[in-house]
Amino acid sequence: MKEPVPYFTTLILEFKKSGPSAESISKLFDLVYELRKKEKSDQENYILAKTLYLLGSYHEAERILESDASPIYSYEKKEKERSLKLLQGIRKENSFPFRTAKVYRDLREASSPKKISLLSLDDITTVWDNPGYQITFSDSVKDLIICNKNVKIQWLNVFSQKQPDELLIIKLIFHFEWLATLKKELIDFYRIADTDYKPEKMDPDWFNGLEIWDVTIDIDHKNTIHTEILMADYYNNGYSFCLTLNDDIITHLQYDPAL
Repeated sequence: MKEPVPYFTTLILEFKKSGPSAESISKLFDLVYELRKKEKSDQENYILAKTLYLLGSYHEAERILESDASPIYSYEKKEKERSLKLLQGIRKENSFPFRTAKVYRDLREASSPKKISLLSLDDITTVWDNPGYQITFSDSVKDLIICNKNVKIQWLNVFSQKQPDELLIIKLIFHFEWLATLKKELIDFYRIADTDYKPEKMDPDWFNGLEIWDVTIDIDHKNTIHTEILMADYYNNGYSFCLTLNDDIITHLQYDPAL
């Protein structure tokens, strides 16, 4: 690892001067990854906490400064004083009911193509749940890929108004495979969507910054698959929008700043 103090100072200057740029954010995350996996000096613990603070990870930074290995307990007066000052600043930020500072994410992993989850008929079961049927997944299915993002099964709710037969289950499986690669259609629809709070950024970087919070699927008596996906928009102050689809057709997109 490079000499921590001058390297950290260089990264902070680049981060602040560049706006910050995606490259400067990535460099700070690389520093975090490197420091997390090594035995750290008091100075390096401070640098890790400060870097996390800059990236918006206040709670993790606070845990580091409150731990037994905190530089607050350093014999060096300078290390102790600046660590206490940082901790006080973080506690003040965490005391506010609403956050104004941006939480940065490392989007490099988000941009890499994910391996599509191939479901089989054995992976899906149906259970009567008045007034319809709940569709669940086997224990071996931990997550699914939707819009090239890993979505935990706990965030996915699937219902059917009629008892699903084998053909309907197969249609649902194909629908999940289509959702896994949904990108161009979403960006194209987003460009023409008439909705408040829509930012100007509408490109692959915008798509990579989306984060899925919840997916609800309701299959009606005509076997139409109605899907609602709640997404947080990284490039739009974390505002969320609801994406609505009927089968493989996007029908509506609406931001809701309250979410």
